Amino acid sequence: MSSAAQFRVERSFVGRLLALLGRAVRPLVRKIVHSNPHAMVMWTFLGPLVSSSAYTLLKLGVFDDLKANGPKTAKELADAALVEESTLYRILRALASIGYLNQLDDGRFELTAVSELLLENHPESFNGMALLYGDIVVPSIGRFPETIKTGESVLELNHGGKTYWQVLEEQHVTPDASDRPTA
Repeated sequence: MSSAAQFRVERSFVGRLLALLGRAVRPLVRKIVHSNPHAMVMWTFLGPLVSSSAYTLLKLGVFDDLKANGPKTAKELADAALVEESTLYRILRALASIGYLNQLDDGRFELTAVSELLLENHPESFNGMALLYGDIVVPSIGRFPETIKTGESVLELNHGGKTYWQVLEEQHVTPDASDRPTA
């Protein structure tokens, strides 16, 4: 496939994904904007922190640990993931505050319907999309101003001119993982 054809396919995939996302969240966004524009601005800038926090727990295996072993304390999860407890606790609490996790009265954390969607074996899993975005897309977002000026894809800017599909191939991402969010 020629570079131009790959670029068209990349744009088409991204366009389909954005359209799907837009259709799904448009009614909610309109409701938030009309009821509280301050909340909309806050969520605009807090969104990357939420996705980065969920991505981090996914990469550390915290969600899998909770699925396999049931509710655990931050200390138990930190010990299993070999990370610093107080930092992990803050991430766990932040995600619990918005429904990704549930913090029990005894301080342990458990999965919710939201975090279960990040498990690889869930029938409606977003695991592939979350890993793809956390590994490849999110690190590129800071270059949006440059891409608007040059017209180059942010992925091409961040990955030495490589197309989206070349980056996926390098990262050993299967088409199933990258297509899953549109299923």
